[in-house]
Amino acid sequence: MKTGIKGYRLPSIKLLEKKISSEENLKENSYQVTIHSIISSKEFQNSTLDLPIGLGKTDSNEILVTDLTKMPHVLIAGSKGAGKTNLLNVIITSLLYKKSPEQLKLVLIDPKKREFNSYTKIEKYFLTSFPNCKDPIITKTPQIRDVLYSLNEKMHDRYDLLAQTHSKNIKEYNDNIIGNSNDIKSKFEFLPYIVVVIDEFASLIKEEKEIEMLLARLAQLSRAVGIHLVIATQQLSSNIITPIIRANLLNENILIFHGSEPTRVQCAYIEEEEVNKITDFVAKQ
Repeated sequence: MKTGIKGYRLPSIKLLEKKISSEENLKENSYQVTIHSIISSKEFQNSTLDLPIGLGKTDSNEILVTDLTKMPHVLIAGSKGAGKTNLLNVIITSLLYKKSPEQLKLVLIDPKKREFNSYTKIEKYFLTSFPNCKDPIITKTPQIRDVLYSLNEKMHDRYDLLAQTHSKNIKEYNDNIIGNSNDIKSKFEFLPYIVVVIDEFASLIKEEKEIEMLLARLAQLSRAVGIHLVIATQQLSSNIITPIIRANLLNENILIFHGSEPTRVQCAYIEEEEVNKITDFVAKQ
């Protein structure tokens, strides 16, 4: 994964892009970074980050574990077969390994209805469900719009809770709740992190322009209250990454993260069978 930097400004979202990551290319390579090698590493196992992602290995063979709360949003861009879905799976499974359903809620949005089927069994992790929809993966545009509206409302509700407890962010709020008296705990609920994962963003934004503004509001304000966006798209054209989205999600020039310098990373590879095994295990807990 490699990009350049020009005129870098404070980021609100950073692009992760993988050049050689399709299943066919990986099978041809003699060396792979497996998800097992990352998840089982001491760097990941001993991580105390709030939302740790075991991304892969750097050119110097160092395991890179990063914190989603510090990013605080992710845009994954690449052509078909470039490995976007693999990277989404790496992000999601990393979070499942380290966070319980009480600490983490997921909102999985897939307009093309094909990428997140393996996660339907982990119901306790999902923030939303619909009475007339058996599938917890959100695929229909009206539902997607409604969920984003609800997330904006939840964001503002959480800011009210922060104000009432004199907390600066979700971490401070939860620490205050956990470390306080039972009387305080009875008045305020523990707040899990919420990670919203959107695949095929381009097809979604073409269908419903109102979604653009809803996502922009979340990107502007949601970090402090523990709501984070992970968005994948095949297109970075101006009709997809519009001025509103660019102003709130992107820098003028995009970079691969790790401090202030660009870093080349070979992303971990996870097979569909491994995703199924992980979600089977998590569902039984």
